[in-house]
Amino acid sequence: MEDATKEERAAYVADFASQLADLIADLPYLCARLRMLALEAALVAEGKSER
Repeated sequence: MEDATKEERAAYVADFASQLADLIADLPYLCARLRMLALEAALVAEGKSER
């Protein structure tokens, strides 16, 4: 990256920012999935689920 042109560095930063924005947009879904997994694990621990 040290020998990259200004345009190449800008394209890299733009791509990184786009990927980061996509990840942030997915956070509510990912958090909901984690909550569901935690609930299922609690049910398994209590013996109320077969999983």
